[in-house]
Order: sequence, then C-alpha cells, then structure tokens
Amino acid sequence: MNQHGFPFVAISVAFAINKQLILGVIYNPILEHLYSAILGKGAFKNGRPIKCSGQTAGEYGSGREPNVIEAKCKNLRLIVEKVHSVRAIGSAALNLCLVAEGSCDAYFEYGLDIWDYAAGDLGAREAGAYTCYPSGGPLNFQDHRILCTATKILAEQISPLISYIN
Repeated sequence: MNQHGFPFVAISVAFAINKQLILGVIYNPILEHLYSAILGKGAFKNGRPIKCSGQTAGEYGSGREPNVIEAKCKNLRLIVEKVHSVRAIGSAALNLCLVAEGSCDAYFEYGLDIWDYAAGDLGAREAGAYTCYPSGGPLNFQDHRILCTATKILAEQISPLISYIN
C-alpha cells in the first residue's frame, strides 16, 4: 500500500521484440490481482479471460447541468492547487486493466513513461479495448500520453474533448 493505505499499487512488466509488445504482466500484491496478456492470446485476470465492456457512448455519471459542471471543475481546480496529489487510482497500469476487464470504459493520462503503460496497453488491446494517442492518432511509445477506451467509437467521441498538454 502507499503511504495513505491506498491499495491500488502495481508491479508492471512488459516484454517487446522489435518494438512490438509481446507479453504484459501487472500484479497488485495488496489485492492479489494478477493481470496478464500475450499478443494474440487474450488478456486474463487471475487466469480467467477478461473483455472490455464494448461501450460506445460516453456518459458522465453525475449532474450535467452547466452550473453543476462549473462547480465541479472549480472545486477540482481549487483542490488540486492546495493538496499533495489528486488520484483516480494512482497506477496507469491498473487503470488500463480496469478498462480491459470492463470495470471502466475509458482512461486517459499525460506525463507517463513507457514502463507506466506498456503492459497495460497490451492487456487492454488483447481484451478488445482501443488505445491511441489522446489526439486520436496511433499510439507511440516515445510519447508520454495515452487514451484507452472500450471501443474506437468511444475514443472518437472523447478525443476532441481532451485538452492537449505538452
């Protein structure tokens, strides 16, 4: 667990040949969740096959009235400026696993390194998810950002909404 007792930590290892991901393994030792993927063989959680949700429509699960959205964004900005860190889960690898197993329909992140997301990218794709650069272009492991969605249709809906960060 991390210093706050948050159990979403992971060991993430990927193996590539000629820049093609072949094997990915992600292990959460606290929850004893072992995710694995082999190119062309599928994705697994604790040995059982997993599949993404196949969701094609994005929906924010809370009020969408303009005043509600404005208040939430303002609150988040105020909080981010004052606290040590704001985290969804805290591990890019585990966030990608959540899309892979269908628990989450989309995930995007900036400021990553290849070791943060390579294994999760393979697992998500092997589970049927779509991964790309947040602007919608093909994923490049030299970049530090990723968009992962249950379907390409969902990625096409989300990509234009994401602010570009250098």
